[in-house]
Amino acid sequence: MKRLSSNRERAVASMQRAGRAVRRGASVVLFPEGTRTPVGFLGPLKKGPFHLAAEAQVPILPVGILGSNDALERGGWRINRATMRIRIGTPIAAPTEDTDEARAELSERVAAALAKLAELKVLDSPG
Repeated sequence: MKRLSSNRERAVASMQRAGRAVRRGASVVLFPEGTRTPVGFLGPLKKGPFHLAAEAQVPILPVGILGSNDALERGGWRINRATMRIRIGTPIAAPTEDTDEARAELSERVAAALAKLAELKVLDSPG
């Protein structure tokens, strides 16, 4: 097996595996922020989930999780007892074409849905 030399290569390989699973009919759970963000905010979303949805022509089901910071603090490894609420949104259809513009529009729609479901403010994407 070829050793992957960068985070980007590992991310691409992971999305390829997810794409194969989705095409076989499996559901895939992705956390599009890719990292923890300050409490109360939704960070910029990674591009991978939107490439996957557009390429595989599958909808995205936004799911908001409230209270997860109480269960696992940023930088921590210890899981604490906490009450979390899960809010499930309405599926958002994949774009009919896999273009940068279509994926960006999908990302914006998903970010808005996630922010509403999890009662978060959206952080601006970097530069």
